[in-house]
Amino acid sequence: MRVHPALEPVLEQLSIDAAELERLQRKGISSAEVVRQLELLRSPPPALRLDRPARLGDGIVRLDPQDERRRLAACDQAVHDGRVLRFVPASGAASRMFADLISLAADPLPAELERLRAVLPRLPFDIDLGDRDSGPPSVSNATTTAVGESASALASLPKALVPFHREGDHARTAAEEHLFEAAQLVGAGECARLHFTVARGY
Repeated sequence: MRVHPALEPVLEQLSIDAAELERLQRKGISSAEVVRQLELLRSPPPALRLDRPARLGDGIVRLDPQDERRRLAACDQAVHDGRVLRFVPASGAASRMFADLISLAADPLPAELERLRAVLPRLPFDIDLGDRDSGPPSVSNATTTAVGESASALASLPKALVPFHREGDHARTAAEEHLFEAAQLVGAGECARLHFTVARGY
């Protein structure tokens, strides 16, 4: 792993060796980020001191029944007029989500592959082990290639398009979950408006 010369003495002082830096790089963590996080652990920022809890009349307002009915009616009217909008923030690539799997494909361990195989049925997405029907996954070219290709394909997607929740035999993406929640927000028969922001390159 290439290290900026200015960081070398800091990393040496923090007892981070080249092998550890290489492992962190495979996870997408730069040497500068290593230094930043370790320095935070050594010299954490001061803890926040809470002033007081929020109470009625001091940060919390209680609506009287008439005002509550008026506000609920205004909300219902806004929904009916199509003025309720659900904002979905930008979603970058899912590369960090699958960094460990990509590292596993590059440096496979039988125990880790077996652990991956055990949790696969609980995941909403699928990772190809290459030898799934032939006993325990082995550290073979077929296995490492299959895991790497599966993980890389998922990592290249915007996070909104990665399978997110499993619903029976169907896996919902994060984007589908936003659509589902927006429909619940406005209720049956009303129009749900969503504003998606999309990162450049998609």
